[in-house]
Amino acid sequence: MTTKDVEMLVTGEKVLVHLNGFDQPIKSGGSLCTRFMGRCLKQQRFFPIEAKDCREVKMRSGVMLMQHIREKFSLPERENVDRVLFLILDDKYRARKYRVKCDLFKLVTKKLKEVEGVDLVEAQEIEYTEEEILEGLDLVEAPDNINIQQWNDYKKLLRSSHSKKLSELGKKARDEKLHFHTTGARSHARIRDDFMMKNNREPYPLEFFDIVYKSKDGAYVKDISKDFMDTASGEVNKRILSLEDTESLDTHKRSKIERDVVMELMGPDKNGRARFHGK
Repeated sequence: MTTKDVEMLVTGEKVLVHLNGFDQPIKSGGSLCTRFMGRCLKQQRFFPIEAKDCREVKMRSGVMLMQHIREKFSLPERENVDRVLFLILDDKYRARKYRVKCDLFKLVTKKLKEVEGVDLVEAQEIEYTEEEILEGLDLVEAPDNINIQQWNDYKKLLRSSHSKKLSELGKKARDEKLHFHTTGARSHARIRDDFMMKNNREPYPLEFFDIVYKSKDGAYVKDISKDFMDTASGEVNKRILSLEDTESLDTHKRSKIERDVVMELMGPDKNGRARFHGK
């Protein structure tokens, strides 16, 4: 099924969504559910473009969005299920808002060059600062699905010190990102579930790292990922060899050793996100 097929479901028809032990959507139904959330955010009633942050979106349209999702998908009535879905929604909202902003800035840049009468040869060399682009926002008309008041509020938001601060924090976070996954849109929860179905056990932390960050040709996107794996593998082997009884090493003990090493090298889990488990 596609997300468009989901919209066409009649009243009473729902897509079954499987959840794992952490209430994360898994399997094809879970993937369809999260993709459908992304589709919903393209609608203005679920995506108030002038909202300051995810909390405001949740307050203004979150309940309506969760209602709409539950009309289309069969999900358990548990508070933690909604909590996990809202965490996923936060990621999708930020990604959607970033794409909208990038597309808008490209359009403003094009308009500025048209106003200045820049020819095609010069256009490739000219680059505008963010301040110049923000000043040129008035050259662009409001999209068809956004009313004038929302459009003016959105432009005001982009020009605010709050928005500029968030933009700088976002750039800093992207620059500090060390490892780049190679598994496309599949969530960590789905990848973990697929592995467990095939192998009848949980993947070891370093085993999972390889699955997520190695490309099909067996190489890492960045050298720092390879360096991390070499260091972590060496430390794990050293700790295993130091055990008094290596024959008693089972999957649980090995996972514990690998997780301890990963936590020491990468730092502790973040609030709402566990290492290699996702939201």
